[in-house]
Amino acid sequence: MYCTRCGKEIRSDQKFCGNCGAKNVNYQEKNDLKEMIEKAAAGEENALEKIYNLTYVQGFAIALQMVKNEQDAMDIMQDAYISAFRNLKQIEDPKRLKSWFNCIVANKCKDWLKKNWSVPLVSTTSRR
Repeated sequence: MYCTRCGKEIRSDQKFCGNCGAKNVNYQEKNDLKEMIEKAAAGEENALEKIYNLTYVQGFAIALQMVKNEQDAMDIMQDAYISAFRNLKQIEDPKRLKSWFNCIVANKCKDWLKKNWSVPLVSTTSRR
């Protein structure tokens, strides 16, 4: 990782650059996300709302693209949030929060499609 101000290499666990004193943006972001996830896992409503706001737009776009129906996509999102909020402690890397949630959404969509997919009946014999 490199300092955004001077370009010198810095460790990810450093809060500031040892060369120029600039704040390590990645350090703060990772710790903020980690703290927010911990608070949300403990049930803090404000942290849950922040996670919702961070993940909703992309998650809904995935659901809508997969199921092609706005109401069904909203139902899937509700199920995805219930599942995600119950399993927040499973996130090992806070930076992967969005991709972790998007995987939950995609899996919920796949489950929905398996349950609701109807294949039109096609005759195997042709009429002549």
